[in-house]
Amino acid sequence: CDRLSIPLEISLTTNGLNLSSKILHELRSCGLTYVRVTLDGPPAVHDLRRPTLKGSGTFNRIFTNLEMAASLDGFGIGVAVNVDETTVNSIDALLDILQAAGLNDDVEMILEPVLPKMSDYAVGTYRPEKMLKNIAKVFLRVVDREFATPLLPGLCGSCNATQENSFVIDWNGDLFRCSFTMLEQSLSCGSISADLKNGELAAACDAQKTFARAVDVLNVCQEKQCPYLPLCAGGCRYQAWLKKGDWSAPSCPVRLFDKVAADAFAHSFGLKTRRH
Repeated sequence: CDRLSIPLEISLTTNGLNLSSKILHELRSCGLTYVRVTLDGPPAVHDLRRPTLKGSGTFNRIFTNLEMAASLDGFGIGVAVNVDETTVNSIDALLDILQAAGLNDDVEMILEPVLPKMSDYAVGTYRPEKMLKNIAKVFLRVVDREFATPLLPGLCGSCNATQENSFVIDWNGDLFRCSFTMLEQSLSCGSISADLKNGELAAACDAQKTFARAVDVLNVCQEKQCPYLPLCAGGCRYQAWLKKGDWSAPSCPVRLFDKVAADAFAHSFGLKTRRH
């Protein structure tokens, strides 16, 4: 990127167990701009969902590493919460812990939908309306507590699947357009260890066609003149596949946006929320 004068931003998504000052300093010198650590609630909730292989809890160790990361400069920090039925009512307890540690001004809260893997059972039991309702509930609590959070919950901004120069690197060095497509090897866009020529990625043809079609949804949204289009850019392409089996199908979270938009905009611009 330096050779080609291309701006580069690198973020790290981690469970936080082995996060260390040494690792962060090394990555920061390579262009690290953002670190995202997952905490699925207070210890009682998180430790049940994310134990070690031996069954012991992980919250305290992760939280210690999070506090260390927050003491360093040079990159942003996000605390990701996977929102579902077991975490939706525990968000206040987690925010209490972050606030007591003085981290409420150092981290932003990222609320993630829990989406199923690519299996017939998972897709058959997927209930998007319930998921969006839970995200809205948690989002409004985060805003109430005045924590930083992305403008609209449950989205990666413009869907990563539609961005040609945004990649997720998995533990094997394979490249994907988003974290959900990492569940399906056929959707890999290449590898950092591949024999690259002229700086090009050796991407699978089928994967390229899939992501090219994913952009088509923007035409549908433009025809509807949707006011949320500049923010959601057509919604999550993976959710479109779950609901309709089509990466280019509309996946419109307008009900979620209508429920949280007033608070989200007011909060983002430092105003009191309209609900109060």
